[in-house]
Amino acid sequence: MMKRFGLLYNLMAAYLNQDYYLICGSEAIEDAVTYYVLEVDAADLIDLLREINHFESEFSTDLERAFEEEFSPDIDVGGVSNFL
Repeated sequence: MMKRFGLLYNLMAAYLNQDYYLICGSEAIEDAVTYYVLEVDAADLIDLLREINHFESEFSTDLERAFEEEFSPDIDVGGVSNFL
């Protein structure tokens, strides 16, 4: 089954999970995001940005709750609007 926000889900589940510091070699979320950006194709990054825009538009009234329900992140991303 394909996830509705597949690229964003992949970012959260595969790169920004509870073991992200082992994956990217740093405990800083910013470094994990940089690692992700360097690992994926430019086309996927463009599609990810589109997904993020769609997610923000669809859930603009309660972004925090929607993000928690949709992705159940293993890590604290701080404010979701700042993270996205």
